[in-house]
Amino acid sequence: MMIFVRIALFLLCVNCSYAMEELYISKGIQQLTPIAVNDFATPDITEKRLAENIVEVIKSDLRYCGIFKLISSNSFIEIKRGVYHKPDFASWRQINANLLLNGQLRRDNAKQFATKMILWDNITGNKILSITFKGSIDSWRRVAHQVSDKIYESITGDKGYFDTKIYYIAERERGPNKFKRISVMDYDGSNHEFLSDDKVISLTPRLSPSGKNLLYVSYLQGKPKVFSRSLKTGKSTLLITDVGMSFAPRFAPDESKIIYSLARHGATHLWEMNLKNFKTKQLTTGFSINTSPTYSHDGKLVFFNSDRSGSKQLYSMKIDGSDITRVSFGEGSYSTPVVSPNGKYIAFIKSIRGEDFYLGVMNIDGSNERLLVNSYLVDSISWAPNSRVIAFAKTYRVGAKKKPVTKIHTIDIEGLNEREIPTPFDATDPEWSN
Repeated sequence: MMIFVRIALFLLCVNCSYAMEELYISKGIQQLTPIAVNDFATPDITEKRLAENIVEVIKSDLRYCGIFKLISSNSFIEIKRGVYHKPDFASWRQINANLLLNGQLRRDNAKQFATKMILWDNITGNKILSITFKGSIDSWRRVAHQVSDKIYESITGDKGYFDTKIYYIAERERGPNKFKRISVMDYDGSNHEFLSDDKVISLTPRLSPSGKNLLYVSYLQGKPKVFSRSLKTGKSTLLITDVGMSFAPRFAPDESKIIYSLARHGATHLWEMNLKNFKTKQLTTGFSINTSPTYSHDGKLVFFNSDRSGSKQLYSMKIDGSDITRVSFGEGSYSTPVVSPNGKYIAFIKSIRGEDFYLGVMNIDGSNERLLVNSYLVDSISWAPNSRVIAFAKTYRVGAKKKPVTKIHTIDIEGLNEREIPTPFDATDPEWSN
């Protein structure tokens, strides 16, 4: 994991001049914001367990995002709970809690509840946030994530990503066979659900910007083909009927088109389909292999990888296939470019001598490349909606027989706070919802 830091060194001498030195630092130091999350006050014992569950999820969200340091409740001095008093800020400052979250929960009826929370700045004694959430008892986990989102947004200025889902492929071996099923879970691995059965192999789920449909790849007569699946009805439709193998599909930002790779007649090129009339258009030509297309955040450019220069590198082009421009120039081969939702960065996979695999990030113009993760195998990238965190599939070997295990991990764009998302089976191809 490398964080690129540029330091200007001002050298004072007889002839004054400036020198700029580029340093590569192996690990960064992240300053965490200390926060105390108090137990929520409840009117009676029937709401206590529900309040405890919500508080635990909020703590988990804040702990694992890599921004906050949770103060242990064992060190709390003030014992008052709820939102109807002004905290004793000196007591919280004494245990180095810069922030304090207090909350109040009540059940409106057998199925509904409401929670009010206040986020305090213990240094200034001011309210940072005061907000009330209402929801059904069954949705308590989502409400907790929404509270965490508001805290995150208030402190960082970035959009929260706790109330999101990740679509992915669950892999399970049964004897000599491996089953790959489309699955979905909360961003933290909770509420896991299979969306497809194990009768067919499904690969690379790609969510539409509206969250209504999934593109994915499955096999038809032994060849990979691109399908679309309605998340409301569960109905799947074959989209690409052309002769050849179609794969690596993605939606355009406005969902009017999809882009994909099509391999046939000994060549692999990028194609685009208009979803209104299902007409297709070839975007690349020649003898090179062109794969892994992705639209820019505004839909004006397409990024992809190609071996047209001799090795696999990243390129951009206009949406009509013109003005092809090389983006990557570093050592090794590049693949799987994915543009961040804010349009500032490209995440990519890099291989050096076919031995080491890296997850990397660069600016949209190819500058400031930095490598975040190195593993036996790294693959399948997806950005969180706030463009600050990346999900990816990481394969490593375990046990005496060095059996490969693949799990979904997340890491921030500074290369810090890497963690594994728990899944019941091996997991690949993450796709983060908006």
